[in-house]
Formats: sequence, C-alpha cells, structure tokens
Amino acid sequence: MNNEKECNCKEEEKYNGWSNRETWAYSLWIDDDSEHYHELVNNLLLTLKDEDKEFNQNKNWIRAKIADMLSDNLSDIEEEFHEDSKTFNCYSGMLKDIGSLWRINYNEVVSSNFEDEINNYLKSFKTGV
Repeated sequence: MNNEKECNCKEEEKYNGWSNRETWAYSLWIDDDSEHYHELVNNLLLTLKDEDKEFNQNKNWIRAKIADMLSDNLSDIEEEFHEDSKTFNCYSGMLKDIGSLWRINYNEVVSSNFEDEINNYLKSFKTGV
C-alpha cells in the first residue's frame, strides 16, 4: 500500500527512537493534549462503522484513516495559524516545535499512540457493541 502519509526516512535521521525529529515532536504534542486527540480518533472510529464493511475491520486500513485524519487536522491548524492571529497563541509553539509537517510519519504516530483505540474498535465487532 503506497501511503503518502508515511515518511521515507533514512536510519541516520532517527531521533529518540522515532523516524525523525518532526515525528517525535508531533507525538509529544499528542501526548500533551491526549484527551483531545483520543476524542478525535474515537469519533472517527464511530464513523468508520458505517464505512465499507470490507475495510472497516482491517487494522491497516483503520490506521491509514486515522493517519489521514491527523494529517488533515494538522494542516487545518497550520492554515488557521497563518490566517488568524488568535490561533497563533494556541498553536505557534506546536508548529515551531514540529517544523516540517511533510516529514511527519503519521503511521508511526498512529501505531504508537492509538493502538488501544483501534483494538477496542475491532473488539466491538466481535462483541456486537
């Protein structure tokens, strides 16, 4: 599966066990605001139950959907940051810490931060919840 959300990073670019510094920094920001991000992911998972039944129980497909959502969310934040001076106060630190958004390995962020949500989502199909 060719996923543009995954960074092709060389071994020497690794940073604190992550693909690169940008991925590490974004994951730290998710940890700092984990309630917000976990709520976003759980809301997305609820909508996935109505998606194509062939895919909505495929773990890799679910990870890709979450990665797309995180990428879109961060792009929206960056766009608001440039358009609205009030947003500057909320997100300027995060955007400065991360740096190049295109280098973030969103799949790695999803695997590291949201596996419990994905596993609980998949279990809900087995239990009928």
